[in-house]
Amino acid sequence: MRKSKKTYLRSLRAERMPPHHHQRDAKAFRFSPISPIVRRFFDPVWTVIKRENIDRIVFILAILIAISCVVISSVESISLVDSFWWSMVTLTTVGYGDIAPTTGIGRLIAVVNMFVGIGLLAALSATL
Repeated sequence: MRKSKKTYLRSLRAERMPPHHHQRDAKAFRFSPISPIVRRFFDPVWTVIKRENIDRIVFILAILIAISCVVISSVESISLVDSFWWSMVTLTTVGYGDIAPTTGIGRLIAVVNMFVGIGLLAALSATL
């Protein structure tokens, strides 16, 4: 005998798993005495972040760092840690010079990373 779709869905609801530990921690924090203080500080911050689309700019920066990190690591044959360092230094236009691309493709990636980094960091600072 086959159960109807409605009965099957009801049985699934009845067999729900208990909440995960991070959900329990969030509920415990909500009732802690420090919660109103943290909420009073972070609510205006999150409001500004959402209103000014800062979250999108930070997301694009993170994607750019991840892509340039992986590509430079494979093109220049350096470790992911060193390529992450290079990506951050190049993106923020600090340019220590301790790690520099030596191949033509690596230099082209560096130029693109610099221009996009300058534009995105300018957009980020303009929204603040």
